[in-house]
Amino acid sequence: KRNVKDGFSKEKIAKTFSKEELPVIVKSHTSILLRKLHGVDMQLQENKVANISLACKKINGIIIKPGETFSYWKTLGKPTAKKGFKEGLTISTKLGLGKDVGGGLCQMANMIHYLILNSPLEVTELHHHSDALFPDDRRRVPFGTGTSVFYNNVDYRFKNTSNQNIQILVWIEDGELCGELRSEKEFP
Repeated sequence: KRNVKDGFSKEKIAKTFSKEELPVIVKSHTSILLRKLHGVDMQLQENKVANISLACKKINGIIIKPGETFSYWKTLGKPTAKKGFKEGLTISTKLGLGKDVGGGLCQMANMIHYLILNSPLEVTELHHHSDALFPDDRRRVPFGTGTSVFYNNVDYRFKNTSNQNIQILVWIEDGELCGELRSEKEFP
């Protein structure tokens, strides 16, 4: 259904990348990667870090031009074991905590969403986790801003409604996921 809907959509999905960083930092944020979660195997957390590292390579440097839409899954692609993704922690409305290939990638979606919330850009698709099943260790973002993603039906998308290019930079440094939303000039 998603592919059919996208096929008929007039939405232009961002696909341009640049290694050159846009000059203005609109918002930056960091998020700790390894968290001790009650009853959760730490191997799933370590696998999540590997999954997020792969996601950084696919997302870092993307340019979203005026009028374009960023799609998490159109940018990242399907997370498969063949592509190097590992089993990580998943949260499901029906099943609760579980594990699946690509698990933990919601942390990257959370990062991007938090950056966008601090900009004038328009979130066009957002799905929250059904419940906060466990408290995050050392949480540094507002509770309830968590973003749920599930390939390819549950996407995270935003539209660049500004008159300038914007860019997402994401990388891992010192055990943290780091992110920046950048622009060509300051927003009012």
